Amino acid sequence: MRHKLLKVLVVEDAADDLALIRRSLHKGRSSAMEVTEVASLEAALEHLDDEDVDLVFLDLEVTGAYGVETVRRIRRIAPTVPIVVVVSEKHETLAIQALQRDAQDYVLKHQLNPGTLGRAIRYATEADQWHVQYRRQLSISPDGVLIADLEGRVLFVNSNASAMLGHAPARLTELPAPLRSPTTRAFDVWLATGRVAEVREVSTFWSGRPARLITMRDITARRAVEQRLNATAEELKRANERLERLVSTDPLTQVLNRRGMEEALGFELRRAERTGDPMIAALIDCDDFKSVNDSFGHAVGDAALTALSRSIQETVRAGDYLGRVGGDEFLVLLPATTVAEGLAVAEKLRQAVKATTLPLATEGLSLSASVGVGPVPENVVTLEEVLAALGTALKRSKHAGKDAVSDSGPAPPEGERRSARRRGVVSKPQLDADSIALRTVVQGIRSVEDGTLIGYEALTRGPPGIFAMPTDLFRAAFEQNVLTTLDLRALRTSLRHFGEAAWDGWCHVNLFPSTLLNTPPERLIPLLGHESVPERLCIELSEQQFLGDPTYLRPSIRELRSAGFRVAIDDVGFGRSSIEALMLLEPDVVKVDRRCIQWITTEAGKRRQLERLLAMLRAVDAVVIVEGVERPDELAVLQDLGVAYGQGYLWGRPAPAAATVDTPVDVA
Repeated sequence: MRHKLLKVLVVEDAADDLALIRRSLHKGRSSAMEVTEVASLEAALEHLDDEDVDLVFLDLEVTGAYGVETVRRIRRIAPTVPIVVVVSEKHETLAIQALQRDAQDYVLKHQLNPGTLGRAIRYATEADQWHVQYRRQLSISPDGVLIADLEGRVLFVNSNASAMLGHAPARLTELPAPLRSPTTRAFDVWLATGRVAEVREVSTFWSGRPARLITMRDITARRAVEQRLNATAEELKRANERLERLVSTDPLTQVLNRRGMEEALGFELRRAERTGDPMIAALIDCDDFKSVNDSFGHAVGDAALTALSRSIQETVRAGDYLGRVGGDEFLVLLPATTVAEGLAVAEKLRQAVKATTLPLATEGLSLSASVGVGPVPENVVTLEEVLAALGTALKRSKHAGKDAVSDSGPAPPEGERRSARRRGVVSKPQLDADSIALRTVVQGIRSVEDGTLIGYEALTRGPPGIFAMPTDLFRAAFEQNVLTTLDLRALRTSLRHFGEAAWDGWCHVNLFPSTLLNTPPERLIPLLGHESVPERLCIELSEQQFLGDPTYLRPSIRELRSAGFRVAIDDVGFGRSSIEALMLLEPDVVKVDRRCIQWITTEAGKRRQLERLLAMLRAVDAVVIVEGVERPDELAVLQDLGVAYGQGYLWGRPAPAAATVDTPVDVA
């Protein structure tokens, strides 16, 4: 078997010692060997830089050597070549120190013979191969690597570490302060070369002795990217804050807009629940502001609104909220305020508006405002309810001659109402959304196959008279701008009925799409879940009330479904939405309008229309309920078409439910 040629470098300038080493190597070798002899350290370093060497015999007293530091200098050129140190007996201490500097073995000169040199060669080239491999891996590591003993002397440094530091240190004291102290945590160090290093340290052994292994990963590029990302994130944060202000701020007057007031109301309602403090609201409406726009133009009108809002803002107290809720209407929320205090603040607001003047080229423009003041009811969940609650008080100020403050207490005496009529103030029948008595009736939802009762739908009725039927009731609420307030009261009445009834089936309640949009989910969902079981409750939204593309309802519907409630689209078939829009809304239930089954037993075309509608609704993957089933022959057609559920007079008309009258809340 042919052995690999072993290349040996002998660094020795004493002739007698060199001859002894030469003879010992010649007699003790067991494989092919190529020996190169040099007489100085500089010659050795030059040879190591140019040629491959497998083993170095080094006399620490050779020309140009400086004791154990000679080992370090060779290591910088040849970090993985085994070194056997040759010293005289009196310098054995130096040999031991050389081992600490990463030499593999030493031989005393008076012991030089073929046997001792052979053992040294075998130990350095065979038994210590793991150490050589370890050094080789550290040398080619992409990270900077330093090995230091416990006294702070650097035993090994690879080229990447030298490049990052700008030099090859001999002691840890030459390194930046954070690198000097032992630590088990990773940390970043900014180096003098301008680089950033992620430093880690572990304990290790080097030449059989405890040592510290320090790695430095160059993260300069990563930190630069992170800094750019952080700068971008900070700019994005500021941009989002600006956008948030724009979203909740009226661009003309720079006070809160409706959304901002909605958020403020929600915050103060939650705080009032914790503290029990009352909250007062004041609705300010500019008197005859239309004449300002008509006489001077909208630019002057905008300037007047800006000046007026500034006057109000300077008058309200710290902690109060001011928002523009209409063209020339402003709302002030007064937390932790009594009615008497609220009236005093409202009077100051009226005076501030009165004192606001806008100088014009020919004359000064003076303003005045009517103010309605009242407590915010405890059970409100939307801004619309607050505005509706203040509507009566504001009308009193208007009827009293404007430029006045009125509260929402009991109605004025009959004499004042007659005086208003004499002044020509004639109004339609007024609907008080806060106090009108509401009733709940229920109608069953049945299985088309066998008539089994599956669930109930709660329907709202007003008091006997002109507001008894829901069409008249809710039309009046819409015309008087109290639809959301009345709809939420109707919802509470229906929920109260289902909460009192011992019924385990489906519970359907109705809600206008506008109410769903006007009511923040974080306040609507607790209201729905207060007296109901989510998985049994289904909220019906009328398709006929959709405005344009109904997909704007998707976020609100998603919130309801995430809370465990089912959602139904009512009156499908004669509304304004398309099947594609319904698919995007992803309702749990679709209710087919009663007009879709009229004449299906006598007109083939009507039946085909219903068949096509049902075929399209199957793509929605929702439960289908057909409304308006009144005759047995209609039921037979639905059975033939595979309809599962129906609702209508065939099984009974809506029936009154016990204990469902909504008692008005005294807000005086």
